[in-house]
Amino acid sequence: MIGDLMALARGIAEVPAPDRAFACQAAFERAHVADKYRKRFGRLHPTWGNGSVMGFAMLAYETRTQDDLSDPAYCDAFACALDALKTWRLSQSRRTCISEPPD
Repeated sequence: MIGDLMALARGIAEVPAPDRAFACQAAFERAHVADKYRKRFGRLHPTWGNGSVMGFAMLAYETRTQDDLSDPAYCDAFACALDALKTWRLSQSRRTCISEPPD
C-alpha cells in the first residue's frame, strides 16, 4: 500500500493544492471501480487500470520518476494521499458495518 500512496503523491504533486484532496478521493473511488471490473470481467478496466491506486495513478498522471521528500509539494501530496486513505478506509468500514438492533 505504501507504493500506491507514493505513486499517487507523485501524480498529484503537480495538481494545485486546493484540488489534491478531491484528486485523491477520486483515485481511490476509481481504483475501487477498476478492481471490481477486473474481478468481474477478468481484464483491466480500459481507463482506470488494474484496480490498484498505483495502477490508476500511473495511467492518470504524468508522474515523477522519483519521490522527493525535499520538495514541499510532494510532501503535501503524500500527506493528502495518506489522509485520503484513512478517509477511504473509514467510509468502507461504515458501508460494511452491520448495525446492532435497537434495544
